Amino acid sequence: MSHNGPTDHAEHKRSYVLEVYTSPQSPTRIPTSLERDATMCAAACYEVATRRADVSPDVHIEKTFADFVTLRNSLFDYSLESHPLTRCEFCNDVSRYFLLGVSQPGAVVGWPLPKKQRAYAADQLIKEILRFAILCPVNVSETCRCQEQVPKQLYKFLFESSEESTC
Repeated sequence: MSHNGPTDHAEHKRSYVLEVYTSPQSPTRIPTSLERDATMCAAACYEVATRRADVSPDVHIEKTFADFVTLRNSLFDYSLESHPLTRCEFCNDVSRYFLLGVSQPGAVVGWPLPKKQRAYAADQLIKEILRFAILCPVNVSETCRCQEQVPKQLYKFLFESSEESTC
């Protein structure tokens, strides 16, 4: 994912550009092995860093800061509501991140902060949600509702309207 920073629309609504580059080697384009995660991330970072300027991202989207806040709040709610009594370790990790994590859209970070700090918060949120999504089991029958929804909500956030905005 590449972050190009905020842009202004004619209606003065600030948006953040996200460009998603996926690896052509993966048929599903989603990493499925934690053991390979570090290697794949390093390779993907190198590929993006050395990519020629004429190569387009797989997806180019613009989201408002409010979109990031909505995603954060939705996933936080799933982490709290997935279990009737005691949360699983995954839900504890997700809720702990959303409660105690630094620089999150909708937590302490808001509109009064400088543009760069809001952009950083949005970038860090997506990276952390991606990390949580990678930790989720592929077999949904082995998951709680939060583990099911984290990858789905991230996919929806990044790709749902990719038809109109794909380069």
